[in-house]
Amino acid sequence: MASPPPQERRRTYADWYVWAARNLTATSEIRHACAEAATEAKDGGGDPAAAARNAAQNRSGPGWTTRAEPGVRSYAEWYDWARTTLGLTGEPLHTAASAALATMGGGGDAAAAAEAARRSTAGEQLPSSPPPLAQAPPTAPPAPPTYAPPAPPPPPPPPQSAPPYPAPGQLPQPYASAPYGSGQPYAPVASGPVLVPVWVAAVLGIGCGLSLLVTIVYAAILTQRGNDQNLVIGSFIFGGVGLLMFACSLVAIIGIIRRSGWSRVMSIVAGAAFCLSCVGIILGLPVIIGSVVAQPGGPRA
Repeated sequence: MASPPPQERRRTYADWYVWAARNLTATSEIRHACAEAATEAKDGGGDPAAAARNAAQNRSGPGWTTRAEPGVRSYAEWYDWARTTLGLTGEPLHTAASAALATMGGGGDAAAAAEAARRSTAGEQLPSSPPPLAQAPPTAPPAPPTYAPPAPPPPPPPPQSAPPYPAPGQLPQPYASAPYGSGQPYAPVASGPVLVPVWVAAVLGIGCGLSLLVTIVYAAILTQRGNDQNLVIGSFIFGGVGLLMFACSLVAIIGIIRRSGWSRVMSIVAGAAFCLSCVGIILGLPVIIGSVVAQPGGPRA
């Protein structure tokens, strides 16, 4: 089957873009996919309405793998803008959309295009606000079916998507975005303090108890062996290390329990203090690793 002329195809595309807005979705990008799928189905002798519904429910196939040219998409958006803002119906919709698109192609901005659309249909505009959507007569597309298909789940917004669907009175912007799915995906931004895992607090608790025991043992040695100079110096060193490990681990445990933002740094410091002793490395390394890989969590305590 021969392809229809470009002008006829964009008129069909615009009609199905509005049909999708009335019957399927409020998202501009999905309407474009529905309009393209319906237009391709009509050109191939298929069922346009069924193709449009399939494009609204599945992000694959016609309408997603194939897309209309930017000029056709922009024409459809101006076509719908003339319907909702100028209150036009029928052939004047195509007249207004063609005038706006010609102005944009000549280097004009959106405001100039809107003014050109108004001037082109000055005798066709209604004196009052546009009629309700339910009273608008259908154009080229067939009437919607009597049953309502189940609403598909809302798809995630594509990066660098087309301009949002213009509200009544708002001028549509020219379509100039990259194809759907291009660009980098959005990455969620984590907020809040970094929360240290609970098992790190448990390991710190074990180390806290052992370091307190070491401190008490060497303090007892100092009180009983005060005459041996080498023993006194060694007891001071090991007792001081035990006291340092006890203090650091205790403060880190308090921070983790309170879900404080500084608990991660204090846990790393406590793990490093454990590593000052050979046996303490068994506790210090897991504490440091667990604190480093901790993820952002809830609100700060």
